[in-house]
Amino acid sequence: MKTTTLTLFAIILVLVISPISARATFIAPTATINKKTTLGPNVQILDYSKISKSAKVLDSAYVDGFVEIGKKVVIRNNAIVSGSSRVLSGSTVSNNAKILNNSYVKDGSSVSGFSVIDGTSSIESQSRIFGSASISGNVRVIQSSTVRDKAIVQDSVIVKKSSTVRDNARVTGSAVIDKRSTIRDNSTVSGTSRVRGATIQGNAALYNASFINGKSVVIKDYATLYSYAYVSHNASIYGHATLRDNVRVLNNAKIYDSATLSNSVEVRDNARVYGRASLSGSAIVEQNATVSGNAKIIGNVRISGNAKVSGNAQLSGNLIITGDAVITGDAVIGGTMVISSGTITDRYTGEFVRNFTPQ
Repeated sequence: MKTTTLTLFAIILVLVISPISARATFIAPTATINKKTTLGPNVQILDYSKISKSAKVLDSAYVDGFVEIGKKVVIRNNAIVSGSSRVLSGSTVSNNAKILNNSYVKDGSSVSGFSVIDGTSSIESQSRIFGSASISGNVRVIQSSTVRDKAIVQDSVIVKKSSTVRDNARVTGSAVIDKRSTIRDNSTVSGTSRVRGATIQGNAALYNASFINGKSVVIKDYATLYSYAYVSHNASIYGHATLRDNVRVLNNAKIYDSATLSNSVEVRDNARVYGRASLSGSAIVEQNATVSGNAKIIGNVRISGNAKVSGNAQLSGNLIITGDAVITGDAVIGGTMVISSGTITDRYTGEFVRNFTPQ
């Protein structure tokens, strides 16, 4: 009885002192490992994996499949590399990160913190992926770019030139994030949209082939852009504003509140469109002009100078509203004419047409 008790005590002692016995380092006979390769505790190297002599596989890392681990690579802290993935040239995979299928990590890049790289995606040239980020499909993250903090990047997206996707943002399709751009918060960029040097934040969304160009451009809040919308040079789109179908917003212009621009409208210089204003056709708003309220602009209307259009005004045709003209109230004006001064608040009648210069 005494011998049995001592034997049982010895078994328990071994289990307490050596908890790694169930997960001891294992190297499959089919794996290729150089004698100088550094291996840590609890490492699993399976199937036909190839490990370079200067690589380090440490701390419960798991390597499985036709994986290649190249020179000066470090795989550690419960990281998983599997499938036919390759981790090369001084890169690091750590802290529960997963490199799956045919993914590629190289050039001193790092993947960590429960992040997942899947498909045929490539992380290159000192880029960083961390904070439970998810990358899948045929994504390329290159040139010191970062994807972090639960961001999702998938399909055929390219993130390059020190750009960042972060904070639950989602980038899909064939979008290109370029030139120190930041996509953050809960924003979405999709389709063939391109962002160069701009910030997309809040719950803003870019769809189809929108193009955002310029380091001081900001798209934020619930702003939504569709179908070849183009924004550049310090312009801002925010609130619940909507742009679609070849709209152009340039040169410090601002579109905000619930304003809607469509077709081939252009807003530029220091112009402002806000409220629930709606512009369509080939309308142009420029210089210091403002369109606000529930104003509706249709056709080839041009608003410039310090002109103001507001209230429930409706403008159409080939109008030019310029100078210090104010169109407000329930004014309805169409046809072909130039209005450069005065205030119009009422529906168009034959009376006031004589007070303005026909175009």
